[in-house]
Amino acid sequence: MFQATVVKWILLYLVISPTIFILCLSDLHSNNLLAAKRKRMSERVRKMFYHAYDNYMMYAFPHDELKPLTKTFTDSLSELGNLKLEHLPQQYNGSALTLIESLSSLVILGNYTEFEKAIIWLSENLSFDVDARVNLFEVIYTLSRLHFCVWSNWVIELAFVHRQIVLSINAFNDHI
Repeated sequence: MFQATVVKWILLYLVISPTIFILCLSDLHSNNLLAAKRKRMSERVRKMFYHAYDNYMMYAFPHDELKPLTKTFTDSLSELGNLKLEHLPQQYNGSALTLIESLSSLVILGNYTEFEKAIIWLSENLSFDVDARVNLFEVIYTLSRLHFCVWSNWVIELAFVHRQIVLSINAFNDHI
């Protein structure tokens, strides 16, 4: 009786364990495929972003937008939401709106060098001293990104300085 029960359990184990093993391998294989696909798609998005960003910087910067087919630019701040294209300023030469909208993507993609260059350029050159009618929603939405990026960068720097102060105080206390 005891032997028959043991044999049944061994047979059951031998039948079930390969099935479980195959299922685990299948999950592992599908996870690897998913990770590989995720990596491919991520790289594809990165290439697409840099294709657009690099061409904007080459053909349209510091104007607002690139016209990709003609490799020219448009200064569209006063055109946003202005369907009749009325009251367009003559002396407006762009506010680098595409650069402003690219800031968060630069950070997400880990390109802090280009992000820093963009912030420095914007802090030294950006001016809205232009007599133009603009769509308030579009302007606030677009420029709030700039404010958030600059402000969040400032907060990170402040946190770093605070950390350095705390470490210095702790080192001083340890020395005493």
